Amino acid sequence: MAGKEPTAGQPYRAGDTTLTPWAEARERLARADTYRLATVRTDGLPHLVPVLGVWVGGALHFVASRTSRIARNLERDPALRHRSEQGRARSGGRGRGHDVDG
Repeated sequence: MAGKEPTAGQPYRAGDTTLTPWAEARERLARADTYRLATVRTDGLPHLVPVLGVWVGGALHFVASRTSRIARNLERDPALRHRSEQGRARSGGRGRGHDVDG
């Protein structure tokens, strides 16, 4: 994942909103002290939870029990959105989750 730059789309909010350059976004993700993940429940509603996470090797890694709702949601549908925060600085994105433990 290192060295792979994501593609960016139009921000959801128009006007003075601009996309954060990827180099700056990576730095924010690496420094973040809070991560939240949103997945899709079986009924189609979002499931948003704070997670213990770390940005390593160009990817967000987080901890979840295999029996947790977030793990079950990702097993069924790997689409996710993330948000990270450090103080007042916030970053977010979307991606696909997968099990790196086995």
